Amino acid sequence: MSNLYYIDTNILVKYYQREDGSEQVRELIRNNSIYISNWTIVEYVGALKGILFPQGLNSNEQYNRKKDFEVFFENLQWDIIEKTFNLHILPVNFNKRATGLIKDFGVKKQMGMKNGDALQIVAYEEFLKLQPDSIFVTHDSPLKNILEELNLKFIDPIPAKSN
Repeated sequence: MSNLYYIDTNILVKYYQREDGSEQVRELIRNNSIYISNWTIVEYVGALKGILFPQGLNSNEQYNRKKDFEVFFENLQWDIIEKTFNLHILPVNFNKRATGLIKDFGVKKQMGMKNGDALQIVAYEEFLKLQPDSIFVTHDSPLKNILEELNLKFIDPIPAKSN
């Protein structure tokens, strides 16, 4: 029986990009039911842009990277159609809760709450109403601390590096 996981954007990036933790992420995704929010798609496209288009690329490199970008984005779209990733839509009133999270954890508690993380939490909280046994997956340390504070279930599939 597979588990139900709701993945953060950093996990999605590791699924498509070869980097530390990619094999653990692919194994988790291959063997379980995986959900992402519509916000995750936006955040993934932004992360992909940052990875593929660093400063200083010449026009030839930019042209080649644009083709790579399209392939990565099409792969994500195909994986959503094929249900590798199930899509969960942010609730209509997401902004009120996300604003509160940023205020509480970004300002009052100074826990490094990012805008995208607030949206991921809102999406996951709403998803928990439908699937209370689901588990959030992230490799983002500040986000893990906030999830812990909120008593939300999460895992990090990537083992910590030993020194």
